[in-house]
Amino acid sequence: MNPEMKRDTRMVVLRESKREFGKVRPVPGVVRSLLLLATLLVLGPDALLAQRVVRLGGGAKPAAENPLGDRLRRTQQGRVVDVLGDPLPAATLEVLYGEQVVGRAVTDAEGLYQLRAPAVSGAFVRVAAAGKASVRRLFGGRAWRPVQNFVLEDGCTIRGAVVDAVGRPVAGVTVVLAGGETRCSTVTDDAGRFELAGVPMRRVSLRAWGRQSFAERTLWPTRDVECDLKLPLFSSGQRRIRVEGLPREALASAVVEVTSTDMVVQRQAGRLTLGVDGTTEFLPGETSLLRLRAPGFDAEPSGWLVTPTGAGELVFAVRPVAKRPVGCLLTGRLVDPDDRPVIEAELVVEDRLHGRVGVGTTGVDGTFRIPVELQEGSYCCFGIAQRDWQFVVEEDGLRSGGYSWFDAEVQPRPVTLRVERCTAVASEVRDALGNRFTHGELFVAPSDRPLFVAVRSLTDRLGAFDLRGLVPGEYMLAAVAFDGGVATAEIVVAERATRVAKRWLPVPSGSLEGQVVGLDGRPMPGVRVRLVSPEQIDGEGLPLGGRPDAEVLTNRDGRFRCRGLHAGDWLVALPDEDGVAAVTVEIRIDRAAPVDFRLTR
Repeated sequence: MNPEMKRDTRMVVLRESKREFGKVRPVPGVVRSLLLLATLLVLGPDALLAQRVVRLGGGAKPAAENPLGDRLRRTQQGRVVDVLGDPLPAATLEVLYGEQVVGRAVTDAEGLYQLRAPAVSGAFVRVAAAGKASVRRLFGGRAWRPVQNFVLEDGCTIRGAVVDAVGRPVAGVTVVLAGGETRCSTVTDDAGRFELAGVPMRRVSLRAWGRQSFAERTLWPTRDVECDLKLPLFSSGQRRIRVEGLPREALASAVVEVTSTDMVVQRQAGRLTLGVDGTTEFLPGETSLLRLRAPGFDAEPSGWLVTPTGAGELVFAVRPVAKRPVGCLLTGRLVDPDDRPVIEAELVVEDRLHGRVGVGTTGVDGTFRIPVELQEGSYCCFGIAQRDWQFVVEEDGLRSGGYSWFDAEVQPRPVTLRVERCTAVASEVRDALGNRFTHGELFVAPSDRPLFVAVRSLTDRLGAFDLRGLVPGEYMLAAVAFDGGVATAEIVVAERATRVAKRWLPVPSGSLEGQVVGLDGRPMPGVRVRLVSPEQIDGEGLPLGGRPDAEVLTNRDGRFRCRGLHAGDWLVALPDEDGVAAVTVEIRIDRAAPVDFRLTR
């Protein structure tokens, strides 16, 4: 076990001792010495070096090297597992801001981690482990969650060469790969060779960008792959973009944003920088929208719609705008379902990268005026802390980080936002023996609408959870532990009082295991397997017996597994494979139900 996680686990035990016995006893020095000796023998001297470099509770580089300092630092915890649900020890989590690592953590023997880093716009977390494909997610703003689990797919390496139309190697070509939650890129060397490691074993898109053309391949690697790309002599649709009227000093901060379905495999992730002459080149793979972003300047036209078969130069004419302390003023009114004004409610506004750009409070008539650093027509998102109110929306994805969110657009006319009362519920999950559901899954459904899952959440390291966004009423709760244990409970939520079931009822459960092979009998990794519970299939409003559904992936051997399934007939399907019929599988208590699939490709 990682020595830092040992220390963190010991502190959890000490905190629990303090809670139950009111006294914390210091750990003797001899015990600390034995722990260090055990670490040295099991993990070697590198673990002690890592102990000095990686601080689990706030693993940033020294403050002198951290461009954000302690600004907006938040703690996130969770578990890292493989696609079979087994923990991944020694997986690394790094929070990056630009190219700077501002937070770092390492998982322990049980795959647990605790990470502290600045949750600001533009920050993202990268999770990696040996033999696995890396995962990269946004970390700041609305994307931040106090508890988040990660599933890492089996990974491989793709090597190859990029050649021109006559077969000569091409150096300096950008090669971009995207698949699942993985996006990576590299540049070919002098021999035209490239190598991409940590590629997920699933369908991925690979594209090589030349000066006037691009080549692409779609792959489904089942092992390390050699893949060569041949650039055509030229591609139709190459467009030159020219910006007129932009001072030389403003060129460095100006970008042309590309919005398209293939944006993920675009060079520079679809953000084109300008040269010293105010021009850049763009080669569309799909129909794309181009918009110029230059602080302090307006562009005419506001955007160009570009097709792959188009031709001609694209020109943006810019003019300076008057300097203002903010970009726009968002105005509107906050009301409840009966159109009564909601007063003294705090609203926050975030941009599309989940960075906070404005804060405001409603007045006595429910109106608000929030200055934001955004241009008119830009995407924005209103957020309200789920203490008393939440937006009247049913999408689960619009609730995160203790806030309810409402997507909008920056516009000059006032907007009316409708909210409803909500309540926060805090409790913890334990089984019949008192064991905690550490980082387990939690599902909440209204008792009168059990088919509608109102909240999907996670418990923390101590099995505790904090539910927000529940309107008054009766609810059913189902929790699934990491090891497959299942428990249910009921709660009654009122505006001023909430009664939480103190005792969770254990639910007997089993699991599902199987393998997916191709038409030739070879194992197929990276295939999605979806499971639907008996209650969801029946559709008659049966009580929530456990998890309502689940989704897992196959590993490099084509095998998949899902624990924590309550007894009954489950529907099992491969949603991405049209030629494979869904099957019904009976889940039995304390058994692993087998089911295999053969693809038509």
